[in-house]
Amino acid sequence: MMVVRKDSNKVARIINNSLFDYIDRSLYKALAFDYIDISPAYPFLTSIRAWISLLFMEDGNEDVMHVFGIQMDLCEFANSKEEVLWLLDMLDWK
Repeated sequence: MMVVRKDSNKVARIINNSLFDYIDRSLYKALAFDYIDISPAYPFLTSIRAWISLLFMEDGNEDVMHVFGIQMDLCEFANSKEEVLWLLDMLDWK
């Protein structure tokens, strides 16, 4: 999963190799986690885990899900809007 900065049009990767292998049909979420890529400019930060949820609706067919949203959870390291923005600023932007 990639994110884009509007101020510089640079991109950064949040999820690289993780699969959405846990699906909770009662909550209509597919969950995955990965450790985010922090910029080498911050060598003392390691192992920051991001949970990503795909929010979906079912189509009546169990094999078909329509994704309508993405939710990112950084609650282990960021609990406020300012902390999330600070953490996203430390990504490896290219």
